Amino acid sequence: MQSNSKNITRRRMLAVSGAALGVASTFGFSASARASAAKSNVQDILDALKDVPAAERTQFLRAEAAKEGKVVLYGSDAPNLLRAWGTAFTSAFPEIEAEFVRVSSRELLQRSVAESQAGRPVADVLHAPAVQLAILQNMGLLARYVSPEAASFSSDYLDPEGYWTTHWFAPCVVAYNRNRIETGSVPVTLDNLAAPELKGMLGRTSNGGRWVAGVLKALGDEQGGAVIKQVAEQKPRLFDSNSALLAALSSGQIGVGFDANLSDVKIAQATGAPIDYVVPDPLLVVPMYQFIMKDAPHPHAAALLYDWILSKEGQAAYPELSQIGPRPDIAYPGAEVIEGAKNVISLSAELLADPVPFDRLFEDLFIRT
Repeated sequence: MQSNSKNITRRRMLAVSGAALGVASTFGFSASARASAAKSNVQDILDALKDVPAAERTQFLRAEAAKEGKVVLYGSDAPNLLRAWGTAFTSAFPEIEAEFVRVSSRELLQRSVAESQAGRPVADVLHAPAVQLAILQNMGLLARYVSPEAASFSSDYLDPEGYWTTHWFAPCVVAYNRNRIETGSVPVTLDNLAAPELKGMLGRTSNGGRWVAGVLKALGDEQGGAVIKQVAEQKPRLFDSNSALLAALSSGQIGVGFDANLSDVKIAQATGAPIDYVVPDPLLVVPMYQFIMKDAPHPHAAALLYDWILSKEGQAAYPELSQIGPRPDIAYPGAEVIEGAKNVISLSAELLADPVPFDRLFEDLFIRT
């Protein structure tokens, strides 16, 4: 049975390879390559920063960024976090026009690739989860940059080759409406989600491929595949975002929201919503990655913003907004959820290096049926 499951996985992987090539062909590389050639080489500019001492880098970047005049970030971060960054960065560097553009992870991928393809790149810095990171990196659209602000970070938060840094991560909990379900009946394990009494009560986001990857890593192909199918048979309602999921949960449209971002749960609780959460076993954790585009129109400003977001000043808003970051010198509320979990699985760039088979399985079971 297990070997048959592995054969299915292999067939899916072959299908993915073809699909990935199709994506690359559709988006195109030649246009973005021409755009890069028409400018100063972004990678050369970033590589040259290695020769600027860390203590002097901010001032050097500030002066060069002022000449560029602007920096643009595309991010699927929480809107309130992007607003906090925009206000604080503009206050710190008023001579630089900063645009923090909130987009969904899917739109982030589509826009950034389409703009590069057309030879008119807009975004300098991107914030995206592992799936979008993997696609962009496989297409060769990322630049390498190692920030001095990350010198004290755990190696788990850094790409060994310097293409990305984790700037926040979110535990995915099981949230529930206290008016719809008793605490003792809330599903804690993956198997519990398939309980018959929960049919019609469940909800989650439509971005479920990474959840599939986490389940398969936790339980293996055979058992994990069976559990995923059983949960799909519960017909959970799908929502476009965590915010929409929590709104439905708060209003009682659903009783249980699984794979919910802890920070969104806490934000909803702060508004008085009748919701609470339990920490599941295993606990899936979603890292959010920061990286610079290979054709960034404002490379010095990109590096300045990259460093600033990883700094204490850039992460100062995290505790108030229930975000968990990578700095060892900041106490992040919610970090204890990860520390106290029995089993933790990171939905990382390594796990989701080839995301298509997971996305396809989720779509086949949860959307197309």
